[in-house]
Amino acid sequence: MNALRLGYLPIYEKSNAFAYLGVYDQVAILDADIYVKDSAPNLFDERGAQFAGVLERDMPSTDKHRDKLRKYSEGQYGLLTAVDWRWDELGAAFYNMGMMLLDASIAQHIGGTPEEFLRRPEFERFVNGEGHWKWSTDQTLLNFWVKQSGMSVRNLSWKWNTLYGAVHDDAIRDAYFVHFFLAAKMPQGGAEIPGLIAKL
Repeated sequence: MNALRLGYLPIYEKSNAFAYLGVYDQVAILDADIYVKDSAPNLFDERGAQFAGVLERDMPSTDKHRDKLRKYSEGQYGLLTAVDWRWDELGAAFYNMGMMLLDASIAQHIGGTPEEFLRRPEFERFVNGEGHWKWSTDQTLLNFWVKQSGMSVRNLSWKWNTLYGAVHDDAIRDAYFVHFFLAAKMPQGGAEIPGLIAKL
């Protein structure tokens, strides 16, 4: 609906942050629905790779979310056999791209401006939302890019991108960043988030 109304998918606006890689040594990209706790360590201390993120299957997920992970993995990554997804009983090893930490050296894998990056022929099926990728937003595209490029990666602790409602309640207490990724499906449509944050 947003693509038809606006002429583009707003989620892809995140790639504009790539333009800052020539200005800063590191760039962090966070979804707007992520709450950073005051007690969180400095994310920029997590150096050592061109890309760092949280593998969704590494989170202390509920049984319900584990089932969703398996189905989501098969639908999004099952047909993308050109790269190794390191499948296990929970599905593919994919990053939740709501939180990304990029080192400036990753620019060599971007290949131009943010727009040129998104217009790469190999990404067209994801941008156009073909078949299984109709609801993939940017996550499948970015995961495919990370795997395909051969860039250096670092798997961060789940505490840096803890999915509210998908993990066990006690994990929220230990999280650094809390990701309210299903706000629209909450009983009050996300209006309850400020109250939830006050209790963290």
